Amino acid sequence: MSEDDTLTAVLDLFRRLPPNRVDKNLESVCELLPDLADDILSSVDQPLKVQTDASGRQYLVCDYNRDMDSY
Repeated sequence: MSEDDTLTAVLDLFRRLPPNRVDKNLESVCELLPDLADDILSSVDQPLKVQTDASGRQYLVCDYNRDMDSY
């Protein structure tokens, strides 16, 4: 199976999985397919989250603020 076929299958799978578990499912699939993790993360919509940094300021956890595996 080529990478394009695999990505298509993963995206098709996410259309069928429950949206309330998208975070856990994304984490699991990215562990299984680390080579496609960037493509998967950029293609699947994720709910916005708010986190607090060390100085106490809040920020959005999103792809725009993402640098590899950190925010």
